[in-house]
Amino acid sequence: MKSSHAKSLFPFIIAIFFFVSACSKKDTRAVDDETHEYYPDGTLYKETKMYADQTGFYKEYFKNGQLFQEVTFLRKKREGVAKKYYEHGGILEETPYFKGKKHGVVKRYRRTGELMAEIPYFESNLCKDLKEYTIDQKLKTRYPKIVFKEVDNLMTSGNFTLEIKLSDDTKGNVEYYEGVLTKEGYIGHDAAQLFDVKQGVAYMRMNLQPGMYIMKELNIIAKVKTAQSNYKILEGKYNLAIDRKF
Repeated sequence: MKSSHAKSLFPFIIAIFFFVSACSKKDTRAVDDETHEYYPDGTLYKETKMYADQTGFYKEYFKNGQLFQEVTFLRKKREGVAKKYYEHGGILEETPYFKGKKHGVVKRYRRTGELMAEIPYFESNLCKDLKEYTIDQKLKTRYPKIVFKEVDNLMTSGNFTLEIKLSDDTKGNVEYYEGVLTKEGYIGHDAAQLFDVKQGVAYMRMNLQPGMYIMKELNIIAKVKTAQSNYKILEGKYNLAIDRKF
């Protein structure tokens, strides 16, 4: 009986041995730099640890000790998925990094855990195709459009103005550009920002001398802040054809 009982305990003892061994293992990487910051009451606020192999992490905490955000590093640049949390512990945001730049789809969540938005980035450049979700997890599809209005004073002064705005009469938090998006879908250096903007309306002003004309297709880009505080990239085309005969 004793021999049988000892045999039955042997696998259990082996399992405990490996468990204790695993728990007792320490990170033996050489630490290159380490910092800690604390709240006035002594609880941990921030901590950073960088290893000699150029990897590391940064963590920040709420006053209650719950993790607020965590970031990993490779070659001293952000790498991998950085995470932010609500104070109750639920995930708030996941941001993918590659070589220190936002690269991929940022995901934001509601306090209740449902996906709220998917925001695409390419090398830290905001891309089109933002996806936002309603409380019942339906994809939002209603966004304003870019609309155009001509103010033609060619006959009297030779002046022509093209007014550009959004269909919902947005007054602020909107930028306008003339040009095309890059193949990755972001606003590149070839797109020229329109700075003559007042109360959400952009003005393209032109003056034509007698006998001059302009014919071109305009591609206008708008970057507008949404109700969920994300940024949506919109595009609109306009065939400009103006002619001052006299």
